[in-house]
Amino acid sequence: MGKPFKLVVCYVNFVLLLITGVLVYISGFALWLVLPHERVRGSFLTSNTFLGFNRGVWENIHVVASILFLVLTIIHLVLNWGWIKNTTKCLILPQSRHD
Repeated sequence: MGKPFKLVVCYVNFVLLLITGVLVYISGFALWLVLPHERVRGSFLTSNTFLGFNRGVWENIHVVASILFLVLTIIHLVLNWGWIKNTTKCLILPQSRHD
């Protein structure tokens, strides 16, 4: 039989988080430094595009990737809530010792 369903879902969620996170960072870099709203001296601006996309496309990529990242983060927290809860209890509550 195949891998447990939750393991596969967690793995796919992780890969999608990685991809959307990279898109958020690349698009944020493009909007902040490469294609700023105003022409700023010292920026990397040599044309009105970066990797073939103009500022409007990068803004759309940034917004969509950010929303997907937020949704995937919520899914990640739900999938791993048991681990988060148990680990928090172990770290916060004093452990009984058997000396």
